[in-house]
Amino acid sequence: MWLIPTTRGQRYSIDGYGDLFAEVMKDWIAAGNEHFRPHDLRAGGATKLLNEGHTASDTTGHKLESTLKRHYDRPAERRGKPAA
Repeated sequence: MWLIPTTRGQRYSIDGYGDLFAEVMKDWIAAGNEHFRPHDLRAGGATKLLNEGHTASDTTGHKLESTLKRHYDRPAERRGKPAA
């Protein structure tokens, strides 16, 4: 069983999934929403669980908290240098 199967119940090819995602994203943006990548779903979910007090192994299966923070923690407030 596949998480996102084709109409025939098979898995999507890489190109097929990319085409499907692009179509869904086009409609999502047309409805006034912000663009995101599939990887952002994992990062967003991990960030939400971190904010609720869960650990790296609870959220992504990583053993080190530093790995989770480096790759997935996406704070709502961007920390960076202001534009000149």
